[in-house]
Order: sequence, then C-alpha cells, then structure tokens
Amino acid sequence: MRPASELARRWIVISVASFACLGAGDARAGSVPSKGCSSPVTVVGTRDRRSDDAPMVRRLPFSVGANPRSIPGPDSLRLIDTDDAEHHPRVFIEDLRTGRRDDIVGTSASRPCWSPDGRYIACVVYVSQEQPYQLAVIDRHSRRRIDIDACLAVDEYRWSPNSRWIAVEGVERSTNRVGLSIYDLTRGRLRRLSTTPAFGSYGLSWSPDSRLLAFTEPSEVDEDETVLAADLWVAATSSWSPCRVRTSPDEIESQPEWLTDSEVLLKTSPRTAPHSAGRDLVLELRPEGRRSP
Repeated sequence: MRPASELARRWIVISVASFACLGAGDARAGSVPSKGCSSPVTVVGTRDRRSDDAPMVRRLPFSVGANPRSIPGPDSLRLIDTDDAEHHPRVFIEDLRTGRRDDIVGTSASRPCWSPDGRYIACVVYVSQEQPYQLAVIDRHSRRRIDIDACLAVDEYRWSPNSRWIAVEGVERSTNRVGLSIYDLTRGRLRRLSTTPAFGSYGLSWSPDSRLLAFTEPSEVDEDETVLAADLWVAATSSWSPCRVRTSPDEIESQPEWLTDSEVLLKTSPRTAPHSAGRDLVLELRPEGRRSP
C-alpha cells in the first residue's frame, strides 16, 4: 500500500489533469481481469518467509540499489537523478571514466531505471501541466523516446527481466480509477491489463523467466482509502489474460515478489487489521502449460 501523502499526491494529479486520453494504442480502458479464466499457476503449498529468501528483482543487472539517485549501468555508465540550477528534477547518464554527463531525457525527469539489458532507460517525466508523472522509455543508442500509456499518471513501474516488457500502474488522468498496463518494446504495442475503481495500488513483480506478471488488485477500500480487499493475480505473457491465483476474503494480499519461477513472496494482513504488520508468506506454485514469450 502507498503512504497517505502519496495517495494525496495522486488525487492532486487527477484534479489537475482531468482530460480524455487519446492514442492509447491497444490499451482497453475500463477492462478488468477475467473472472472465469484458467490460472497459469496452481498453488501447491505455502510456507513462512525464511531469512535467505531474496526477491529476484534485487538480482537483476543494473537494478536500483541503496541509492536510487545513482544507479550503475553498463560499461562505465551510471544514471544520475538530480536537480538542475532551477531546482527542476533531471536525469543524466554519466560516464565515470570522463565525468561527462548526457542529458538523455531533455526535460524534467526523475525516478530513472535501466532496463536489465542496459539498452533502455525508463523514468518519470513532466510533459505538461496536464500530463505530469508520465512514464517514458528512452533508447540510449537512438535516443528515441516512447511515452507509455498517456492515460496514466504513473505510480509504479517494473521492467521484465528480459527487457521486452515494461509494466506500469497509476491513476487514470480522466477518472478516479487505477490502471495497470503493459508495453511490448519488441512489437511497439500497449495493452491495458486491468482497471479498478478501488483507489489502492497494484503490486507488480515479474517472474525470473519473464513469462508471468504477478500483481495484487485492490477491490475494496474504506472512506479513508485504506485497502480492505486485494487478491493475488497472475497474467501469462502468452495470452495476457489476468487470472486470480486464490481468493482470500479474510485477508489483504499485497507486495508480491517472485523468488524463483515457482515461488512468490506475498504480504498478507487480516481484513480486520489492515495496518498490522501482517505475515510474509511464500506461495509455492506449479506452472500450467508453459510457453515461450
């Protein structure tokens, strides 16, 4: 779940940028996860988290480490998230050998992240007053920039380990709904996976083999925007049909993180105590009908 200050920021984004989105490619506004699909995974066991359980995302090349404002990349490069002389956020590529900085984005930007193959840079850019918090992907070789789902004011994003897809979640600029979209860099296609009226956040995590995207979809919130119901869902790249992994009416599931291709770490909290520390649970999964991406 996001802190109250961040949720408040997201409400401001909606009030400032309430316009109709156009040009969303293959995105399907208003779509919701399929309720009757066959899940690509089956839960075959559960256990408590062990001290040596480490989320896969921490093992990705060029992942964001302890200092999100300085991110090592390929060769001698690193991403710098800083402010310019006018205190506007900027993202630079710095060559550690020469000290030269490249203003690769060319506009106000923050929260950068390398793709795992080191070819692309994702960051959150300021396009205009009507389009702040826009996710952008820049090819560092061609310098071509792609704005990902202009309908969403980005809250979170994740690269797939194979660098082919990027998942983004955020608030729709023209509604109070929260959307989850996928962009395929190989085919140049945008797809809306899910949209929910509940004003909470999805958790996003890719399996190590990039075949599955796990997320938790909030379905109920109280008047204080506290999530009261959220279940784990999985979408396979072979079909992009989101399916609920399990139903837990008395628990709130959040923050999924793949450990291996067959294990997902999940935080669960009782519905009666949504702000409690909860329990770190590992779901042991059996993939069904695996296909190549």
